[in-house]
Amino acid sequence: MFYWPYKFRSQTEYLVPQSPVAGWVSTIKTRVNGNEISIRVPRNMNRLSIKTINPRRVISLRNNDFKRYVSDKPDWEYFPLVARWLDFNGPWLTGILGGLGIFVGVLRQLRPDPKVSLFHPRAFEAAIADFMTFYHRGTPFFNKSVQRWFAPVDWQPLSKFPCVAAKFDAITNKEVRRSERCRYLYMPISDQYLLEISMPITRVLPFIHSSVEPEDDTDAWISEEPMKELANKILDSLQVQLSPEAEQQQAKAVERLSEEERKLVKDFPPLKWV
Repeated sequence: MFYWPYKFRSQTEYLVPQSPVAGWVSTIKTRVNGNEISIRVPRNMNRLSIKTINPRRVISLRNNDFKRYVSDKPDWEYFPLVARWLDFNGPWLTGILGGLGIFVGVLRQLRPDPKVSLFHPRAFEAAIADFMTFYHRGTPFFNKSVQRWFAPVDWQPLSKFPCVAAKFDAITNKEVRRSERCRYLYMPISDQYLLEISMPITRVLPFIHSSVEPEDDTDAWISEEPMKELANKILDSLQVQLSPEAEQQQAKAVERLSEEERKLVKDFPPLKWV
């Protein structure tokens, strides 16, 4: 059943948004500094101003090709490869209930240690911790005693790729803000570059008992499962083949490590920022 994006009816019960994807997706392939990257993504389907970004077939990145990840903070820089936004509509003309962003790009630290390779498992984990702190720490609430976000959550090392890789979520602290989630996947494609897939999951404010005050518990009124399910399908479609140069960098980074030391930690609890 097709769900229209138009809202002519108020929500009165728990609703499950419908994915706008009906089987049709395209495979996007690009070569970044010799690394082959392939991922299946739907077309852009949103009523916002988010524009489609598709990568060139061959990209040779240099450090001055990157832009600041956050405009007023210079610590991390970003080069975009893919951008999509998908609206998820509710039944019975209840309008747009949620959304899923699909953003693929390459990250770099502005001032990396040239002696440290992101192919080293401990350096990779440290980089993720540093970026999560950079992006999600924010200003703590309540006299700096309560943090806004928890990350990483549901940490999962991934073994199907030719190097270390992991996916996890960042979720909001429900004590201080409404429920939000962002699903991430990271893997190194050079000593200093990280491939990032960032997939924010959003839901509208549910006004059930009032037209002025939204409900406190979004989870009680709108499901996020369709967005999470599609996010996982997209992440599962990712394929990466390292360039010969990247393979040499990886071999050098892990040459003195035992088999066990080459693995990522099994448990990575959420970082504490207060």
